[in-house]
Amino acid sequence: MENSTILVFLFITIATISATSFCIASTDKICKESERQALLRFKEDLKDPMNSLSNWVGNGDCCSWTGVACDNSTGHVHEIHVSSLNFNSYYEYHVVLKYGLGGNINPSLLELKHLKHLDLSRNNFKGIPIPSFIGSIQSLIYLNLSFSGFGGIIPHQLGNLSSLCYLNFENYYGNDLKVENLQWISSLSSLQYLEMTGIILSKVHDWFQVINMLPSLEELHLSHCQLQHHFSPLSVINSTSLLVTLDLSYNYDLGPLMPMWLFSLTNLESLNLRYDDFKGPIPSGLTNLTHLKILDMSGNPFNSTFPPWMCGFKHLEYLDLSSTDLKGNIPSAIGNLSSLNTLRLSNSHLEGKLPNSLGSLCKLRELILYNNTLSGAVSEIFRRFRRCNIVALKKLDLSYNQLSGQLTDSLGKLSSLQKFYVSNNRLNGSLPENIGQLVNLEWLDISHNSLEGVVSKVHFINLTRLKEFCAHKNSLTMKTSPYWLPPFQLENLNLNDWHLGQQLPHWIQQQENLLELQISNTGISGSIPTSTQLQSFNESSFIGNQLCGPPLQQNCSVSDPAIPHGDKQGDDEDSLQEENYLYLSLGLGFAFGFWGVLASLLFNVPWNMAFCAFLDRIVLRLYGARL
Repeated sequence: MENSTILVFLFITIATISATSFCIASTDKICKESERQALLRFKEDLKDPMNSLSNWVGNGDCCSWTGVACDNSTGHVHEIHVSSLNFNSYYEYHVVLKYGLGGNINPSLLELKHLKHLDLSRNNFKGIPIPSFIGSIQSLIYLNLSFSGFGGIIPHQLGNLSSLCYLNFENYYGNDLKVENLQWISSLSSLQYLEMTGIILSKVHDWFQVINMLPSLEELHLSHCQLQHHFSPLSVINSTSLLVTLDLSYNYDLGPLMPMWLFSLTNLESLNLRYDDFKGPIPSGLTNLTHLKILDMSGNPFNSTFPPWMCGFKHLEYLDLSSTDLKGNIPSAIGNLSSLNTLRLSNSHLEGKLPNSLGSLCKLRELILYNNTLSGAVSEIFRRFRRCNIVALKKLDLSYNQLSGQLTDSLGKLSSLQKFYVSNNRLNGSLPENIGQLVNLEWLDISHNSLEGVVSKVHFINLTRLKEFCAHKNSLTMKTSPYWLPPFQLENLNLNDWHLGQQLPHWIQQQENLLELQISNTGISGSIPTSTQLQSFNESSFIGNQLCGPPLQQNCSVSDPAIPHGDKQGDDEDSLQEENYLYLSLGLGFAFGFWGVLASLLFNVPWNMAFCAFLDRIVLRLYGARL
């Protein structure tokens, strides 16, 4: 009986293991032969300067190829992602133009009957049209053709992709990709995300009506599309619209009046109307958009006061009204925007003192107020920030205003500050020493004020991340030891009109990352050290001094004092003293350690015997080795 039980148990175990192995084997992603051949033909028509598809070869498993993903249960190819590297600038885009994929798109993609995701973004197809046959890949739910270098007219056949949820044509680096009839988009009933930034839509007069027919649309980007104001003031939008994000920025002919249908998009959380040439007072209809988190209306010449009702958006996190010709005072109700982390009100005509309620914005990370006519004591601004201990503030730009008074120690309490601009104001007094405690500071501009006094190494003691320091047009004096080495490496330094001493400071010579340098009228003299980055700047960086040698045309004579590269004074004396202490401590440590061990061996009998036995074994081994 016992043996029968054991046999039954073994049978069940083996059967379970076999079944599990079968299931695992059956779910392995094995490339379908027809789909592998389709991918190989697709690759044949591509130009691949970086050989990024190098493993698309032979009889390998195409499910493991770069940029290919297969369904786990069926093995069918359902994703192709052959996007080139991401880029964040125009320069990086030109790198993609050189190294991205090119050539032609082979119709073999039609044989991938289960393809759901197709990503050809960030490549360089050199102006060829988007293949119309892509509209026949009925299984697609995701199509990304952004920054791919396609040109011509977007084919209307893409309107056949009824399952499509994501569609991206973003393209604003000079390629002429356009749409002349947008009706085909109205067939994409499942579409949730539509990105057409940079696509020319100037001939599309019914774009608003077409977009209004997309029942599932949640995010729409139509920036830089040359949109025209072709809708009537009475145009209304689908009352059931799910739109959460709307970007109509940089359509310079969309104004002058803001369309009424915007105020019906009550689900909106992000609205970008930047540089659309809207005029007149900011319309109060925006108050209907109670869920707004991001509102950017910068660059529109509203020429009105800051509307107090705009301070009622309790969910608002980002507000940009810069370059809108706003005038008058900032309302005290601004403190009601308790969720705000970014406030941009620059380049307008705002005046008066900043309201006390500004100190209630405890989540503020960016405050950009440059180029207004704001007044009052700058110390009061920092004092207001102290009300709720705004340690999250990373960027503060108060430049080009009429602020006065002194920079106080309160500035050093803004521990997260990365960028601080307060140039072109009416500040006086000295620079607070605890500015050196702003460990995250990267950019500091205090130029064009009336600051005076001495600046020492204490002001920079913890500024390890500092990249830009502009402090020209002040009456400041730099006093450090001759060979002080700061904790930073700058990219931009402007100390025009400072008092730097008699010779070019050694620490400036050691700034190896400098891209811009201005040290004119600083009272320095002597020859400029050779074999430094200083030779890369032109003469305008040094005018008003008694310097000679390259890059200046003034040659040095024998009598001109050379600016030395180093000596044993100042900080070097401290280093020598520290070195002496180090050697002394090493000697004392060795002496105490040696005599401590020796005393233990002499007076501790068990240790003495063990040590002697150890020496005996060593001697015997050496003697045996020689024999």
